[in-house]
Amino acid sequence: MHVAMRVAACCLLLLAAPTLAIAHPHAFIEAQVTIRFDDDGLAGFEQRWRLDPMLTATLLDIVDKDHDQKLNTAELADLEDTSMGSLKDFHYFTFVLIDGQSFEVNWMEDFTAYMEDGCMIYEFFVPCHVKTAKNPRTVKVAVYDPTFFSFVALVGEGGGSGIDPSKDPQFANPSAQAQPGDFERFINSTGFEQADLKPSFSGAANNFGVQGSFGKAKDMAYYQGLIIPDAFTVTFGQQ
Repeated sequence: MHVAMRVAACCLLLLAAPTLAIAHPHAFIEAQVTIRFDDDGLAGFEQRWRLDPMLTATLLDIVDKDHDQKLNTAELADLEDTSMGSLKDFHYFTFVLIDGQSFEVNWMEDFTAYMEDGCMIYEFFVPCHVKTAKNPRTVKVAVYDPTFFSFVALVGEGGGSGIDPSKDPQFANPSAQAQPGDFERFINSTGFEQADLKPSFSGAANNFGVQGSFGKAKDMAYYQGLIIPDAFTVTFGQQ
């Protein structure tokens, strides 16, 4: 990859695969997940990401060629190609267990991006087709950066985690050395507390007696097992 494109990809959420030698995180994302159903069962996951102001400014500097703080058709296409192309290597930060078995996310669709209150918004859909069966099906989904270069906070429809990531003394310091307590440092510095969310559904969810919950997923631990993500769990079946 050309050096300039590698730098762009890293700034656009991540191609230069960060390592444990550098303290994390350096980007902050608020992610809203809606679980979509169709006539056959689970269809996938609608996602809306709000990027932090510093990351937004970096993105605009790269893709906003006319400097109008907006994304025209060409700029949006460039953003999708570079950013989402890079995120594919990280499964779009979307990790899924279907009846306890890992499902690898390798594609997304319906991508768009726009500015809102000084921050860039990503919207896209991750297909994950799970047909209903005689016995109930259980699907668990978590959204996180496995390298912890980015901190992802799950939020509800109203959005807003209520934290300022810049309160972390290492957030804007790419030369800081990684420590086993990076996650705890970020949480303690920012005062972040994950909201107790209720799963949000769209489509034909009412056809399958869907039940959902939200909480820690020990079976999806990442970053050398040091971080336990929050995940949505849904169970559904034939009625």
